Amino acid sequence: MRIKYVIFCLLALGITNTIWADEFNRKTMVFPNSQYKLAEETLQTKQFEASKKLEILSKIKYLIIRGNLDYAKVLLKEASISTDFSKPIQLRYLAMIYFIEGKYQLALDILNRKELATFQAEPRVCFIRTLSLVILDKENRAKKAWEKCFDSTLSYSSTDLLWMRTLVSLKINENKSTIENIFKDISVENLDKESLRIYLKLALYLNQQDKVIPRFKFFSEEVLSDTTLRELIGFNYYRAGQVEKAYSVIESLNTANSEIFKGNLYSFQERYDLAYAQYKLALNLKNNSLNAIDRLIPLSWKLGQYREGLKFLQKNPVTPKNRVEHYTLMAAFLTLDDKTQSSEQVLDQVIEFTNRGEPLEVSQLISYNSVKQHKTDKASLFSGSSCQKYDGINCWINAMVGIWPEAFEKEKSKQKIHGKDFKYIPDELTLLVKDESFEEVNPLDQKKIEEMDNNLINLLPENN
Repeated sequence: MRIKYVIFCLLALGITNTIWADEFNRKTMVFPNSQYKLAEETLQTKQFEASKKLEILSKIKYLIIRGNLDYAKVLLKEASISTDFSKPIQLRYLAMIYFIEGKYQLALDILNRKELATFQAEPRVCFIRTLSLVILDKENRAKKAWEKCFDSTLSYSSTDLLWMRTLVSLKINENKSTIENIFKDISVENLDKESLRIYLKLALYLNQQDKVIPRFKFFSEEVLSDTTLRELIGFNYYRAGQVEKAYSVIESLNTANSEIFKGNLYSFQERYDLAYAQYKLALNLKNNSLNAIDRLIPLSWKLGQYREGLKFLQKNPVTPKNRVEHYTLMAAFLTLDDKTQSSEQVLDQVIEFTNRGEPLEVSQLISYNSVKQHKTDKASLFSGSSCQKYDGINCWINAMVGIWPEAFEKEKSKQKIHGKDFKYIPDELTLLVKDESFEEVNPLDQKKIEEMDNNLINLLPENN
């Protein structure tokens, strides 16, 4: 019995080993990672995330410089829901975008968030905070903000914060000699590039070209080979009225500002098609260049490029102060592009903005679009409004709508109003007309009139 039991155990053990062998053959043994391997993978992951973070940050900076602010906002929003960006970085760049867009209060609201109220963040955000307060005329707060900013950033500045000190001093100081002191005892040709750039900008900003232009002849080849400095040199010449020298300095540059300058010269020469091309090139180089946009909008109107003009207009920032003019001009472009329905929708918004206190141009456009769309009631209402503002054409339109409402429906009709046999002059009237020439009877001789004796001519009536 014992022998049988041993045999059974041996057989069972053999079967189990066979099963284990099969399992071992079907699978690959996986050994746990060593501590060194885990540390290496962790380091690689961190390096990848850091490189990805720098890549997105570089792209956002590039978009901001190019003026593509909407796309930069999108990337910032996407980065905020991942591990690529910290909240302070996202808020700081968002405040920068708002500042560039001219939304200074929004920029301040962002900068006042608790994530940016740290010692580390202060040097990176205090310039935007100070300038926003200066622009919004909050002088007391601006002065306090600048004192704090000056202390936290002076050690990082190679130019002793010259630009910011000047801007803030002009706003919050009452010293009338501030501008004169800036260029006093300064030889710009001896400055380093960064300081020279600031002084050339200040000369433009403060209209002090006469303080720096006499020193231009001493500039080195290194200065003249720098694109940014050459651009500023040319603009100082241009501001001083020395156009030929300005053009000789800027001609070979292809920056956004230099292309605008070339466009200005073409506009001055009334070569508007070439100026239009230069401004478009400038806008391609800098997507939000307001200088280019401000010139392209009227030129697109003048050259009949209404669709392009509408695109340029949409790049122009809209504020509560200019929204009526902005949307009125947009409606005018749409009207000239035969998009009367879209124009009408925009004009309806203007009516809401003004609470039915719309300017004459708005009521004129609505009247015209209503006539084009055969909307008699609306044409009557707004032509009457324009007529009350002494617009003679709309007075005629208002009268026409009242007398003959169907008149404007015939505008695009190819059908003749009168029949085929209609004649403006009846036959019985044409028969009365005789083809006879007129002859002058007893013509007067001018010479006889001239020889008449004045004494023989009595112009007074005789007394009876």
